[in-house]
Amino acid sequence: MELSLQKILNEIHLIQDSLANKDSSNSNKNKTSQELLHKKLDDAE
Repeated sequence: MELSLQKILNEIHLIQDSLANKDSSNSNKNKTSQELLHKKLDDAE
C-alpha cells in the first residue's frame, strides 16, 4: 500500500515537473499543490 502510494506520488511529481517546464509561470502553483498533497498524505498516516 505504502509503496504504491509512493509510486503515484512520484508520477504526480513527474507530470507536474513536465508541466512546469512547459509553462514556468505555473511552477509556483504546482509546488504549492505538491506541498498540500504531501501534507494530506502525512496527515493520513
